[in-house]
Amino acid sequence: MSKNQIINILRDLGLILFGSFLAAYFSIYFFGKDFEKTKVELAIEQTIIEKKMDVALNLIEKTSRLYQLSIMYRKYEIIGNEYIKAMIKRLKKNEKKNVSEIEIREAQMNFQISLFSSKPFISNEVFEKLSKFGMKLSQFNFSENNDSETLKEIYEEAGKNYNEALELIKAKYNTTLVKRDS
Repeated sequence: MSKNQIINILRDLGLILFGSFLAAYFSIYFFGKDFEKTKVELAIEQTIIEKKMDVALNLIEKTSRLYQLSIMYRKYEIIGNEYIKAMIKRLKKNEKKNVSEIEIREAQMNFQISLFSSKPFISNEVFEKLSKFGMKLSQFNFSENNDSETLKEIYEEAGKNYNEALELIKAKYNTTLVKRDS
């Protein structure tokens, strides 16, 4: 090979390297900005979704606690017509822990605070269902009517609203699993 051929090869190689570095620089400069911006936006969106899930989980926790305490609070009124009063008195006496009205009112208040504070983060439909749930449980817990059939209907209606709200929340936060290659 002659000296001119070597110089031409080195010059062409230098031009190719310079062109590739220039192309890489501009592609990173132009597309890298969008990439970083998108990456930051996705991180913010992920944080927002995680916070919304935390709010929803807190709300469901309060809702579930109220739902469970309510049946424990009024269980003897529900079974009242089915069992004799002496047997109910014996059951109450032998029971280790009875839910007091103070506990029910506190659970109801915590539920309502959690419900209204989560309003901006949950859908209107979930808010409606849980509001109906809260109203029905208030009616169930503090009703003067001790008719077991009426109380059962009220509790079942509250349970229906509770389950519908849970299904709506599950549908919102349900994600499909991605299979990864091993």
